[in-house]
Amino acid sequence: IPPPDPPLPLIKAECDVLQRLRNQCPELQRLWKKHAPVTKWRGLTFGKAGGPTDGRVVGIRLNNKDLTGEIPASFGELTALIVLNLEWNQLTGPVPASLGGLTSLSELWLYNNQLTGKVPQSLKKRLTAPSALRVSNNHLSGEMNQKSKLDRPDPPPPPPPVPYPLSLAAKSDLRALGKFRNNFFHALKGDWKDQGRSSLPTGWKGIKFGETGGDAVDRVVEIRLTKKGLSGELPECIGELTALVHLSLALNSPLSLPAEIGNLKSLKFLSLKRTGLMSLPATLGKLTSLTYLNLGGNKLTSAPEWLRGLSSLIELDFCDNYLTSVPNELGRLAKLTLLHLYGNQLTSIPAALGDLAALKMLSLDGNELTSLPAELEGLSSLKTLDVCRNQLTSVPKELGRLKSLKKLDLRKNPQLRYVPVQLLKRYQEKILKLYLDDGVSTNTTARTDGTVNARSNAGARSNVICRNIRSGSCRFGDNCRFSHTDVV
Repeated sequence: IPPPDPPLPLIKAECDVLQRLRNQCPELQRLWKKHAPVTKWRGLTFGKAGGPTDGRVVGIRLNNKDLTGEIPASFGELTALIVLNLEWNQLTGPVPASLGGLTSLSELWLYNNQLTGKVPQSLKKRLTAPSALRVSNNHLSGEMNQKSKLDRPDPPPPPPPVPYPLSLAAKSDLRALGKFRNNFFHALKGDWKDQGRSSLPTGWKGIKFGETGGDAVDRVVEIRLTKKGLSGELPECIGELTALVHLSLALNSPLSLPAEIGNLKSLKFLSLKRTGLMSLPATLGKLTSLTYLNLGGNKLTSAPEWLRGLSSLIELDFCDNYLTSVPNELGRLAKLTLLHLYGNQLTSIPAALGDLAALKMLSLDGNELTSLPAELEGLSSLKTLDVCRNQLTSVPKELGRLKSLKKLDLRKNPQLRYVPVQLLKRYQEKILKLYLDDGVSTNTTARTDGTVNARSNAGARSNVICRNIRSGSCRFGDNCRFSHTDVV
């Protein structure tokens, strides 16, 4: 087995700073895994090998990560820092004066937070290049905050009535759109401009109306408002758009949902990715037409039981949340083909998931799973199973009965030593792509527990004598990495 790549020679002081940052911020604890090396933490850039900043932190890009609280003054201890990007979060408090001591800093982007106070003069004087200092759309005082959310103008009245007759339902949709615009006027005033006495606001970006001849003529059927700076609770009027088929509000944070969203009986596509959601209204379970639901990148701690009501659901995404459990009711989604649960805190999954006969992809990587239920053999359509970056100690032999399985990823499970012989044979027959940290043994002889050694014996054996063989026996047998004969 080739030795791992040597870690970058990080300065201990900078490692300590990064560890403190992780301990202070719950959001960073999700992004920066405790057992992963610092050099693999998301959003960090290190200096090139052999250069003056070799192994030093030179870039931190944590924009759109739902960070809260104040900017830690300890950023000022990373003296080789060149880029610091904390845009589109929910940071509060002042800009730390310690950042003014970072003489290498050339880009400081703090746009669209909730910062207060003044920008240190030392930063204003040094970061004079275009786009070097971006701090607008905060609550900062002075000329640096030309786009402050303070003192917003009163929203205008709803759009004027249309000049030609529309159906009562279409008129109701226009009134609801007007209320929605007024609620988020500051964020939408550039994209949703007054159009005089135009029949429909067809120039409003992200809005699509039903076409003539269809069942929803002149009604709102699509709303696409990804990354528009919306924040707060969605207005109740969203529930009046009963012809809505597609609703995408991803990358707007923080948002909360009213119970009226359950009135959207025609809705098929709903994306609420990275919107800062901490809870979900139970009325979402009434969306029986929904085929796609994306709730990834939020702050949810459990998957609700009302998911069983989404009988048409084909794809469900709960990735990068804080889930610690998954309900048995998930196994009732008979049409589900794609299930994403990666990047959570799951220690187990229910056996009921084995009832998802239509499921083709199951993503469970980046959790804390120690085992998988044998009932997963019921996933007769499963093609891809990803359980890398967990704490698996074993793999059920029943997975070898999944005839449709084409890819199985078991990497980054440090406690895993053996895999079922059935899986290994399918891998050697080139039916299955099997990913393991150390490869697989060419010996397909089954052990008494139906498994084979997952360690590789492809390369030359080490000259180091195995300590186990000296004491009598070695459980790895011919697959042991160390020598079983004395070496002079």
